[in-house]
Amino acid sequence: MELTSTIGAYAPPAPSLAARSVALASKAHFAGQLVIPDGDDGRVVLAESHLEFCWIIYLLAQPTVKTVVEQVRFAWTDHTGKAQLKYFDIVAILKDGRKLACEVKPTVRLKSGRVLKELRQISGQIEGHFDEVRLLTEKGLDRITLFNAEILFGMADADPDADEAAIALIETLAGSAALGELTTVLGIGARGFRALVRLIGARRLALCHHERISHSALVRREA
Repeated sequence: MELTSTIGAYAPPAPSLAARSVALASKAHFAGQLVIPDGDDGRVVLAESHLEFCWIIYLLAQPTVKTVVEQVRFAWTDHTGKAQLKYFDIVAILKDGRKLACEVKPTVRLKSGRVLKELRQISGQIEGHFDEVRLLTEKGLDRITLFNAEILFGMADADPDADEAAIALIETLAGSAALGELTTVLGIGARGFRALVRLIGARRLALCHHERISHSALVRREA
């Protein structure tokens, strides 16, 4: 996840790239939006379910993912030869240029087999548009990784003075240390902790174990 700065005059984020309208409020289910790192001022991304919201944050925290786009239109032909339109919930654009078209569904919505059947048909028609079709459910979300992704996302805004101090500190780090210990050495309270978290997101620091980001979590410099 990239470090971003909100210092200076406010500039609104770029609008959503969704190819269809997405309701921002619903009495029946979760709906919302978030601003993701993209360009100088970020970009709005819309989510029609809490599961979509979680997967957007989860994907953005992966080192291989450059960005995501929601509700991407794709024209395909069903088994009867009839033209159809599909709107993929998320398309993950990887840093190597590949595009993963993702359908987000809770497992309870898969019992009929209709979704899987449709995705199999679509996957045979994606050449030149996407590199792979994936089905994302709640079972694919590792709870620790999701927790950390939410922390990284929530603390992504840069704090230049704190970030500079944290970078200087980890350059002297030999072996591992707890985030709380490093925060104490920085001496600027929560600003220091957030700066260290951003260094995890920027792949400058790495967690020594698969655990939640916390003051007790051990970190080391990335190789």
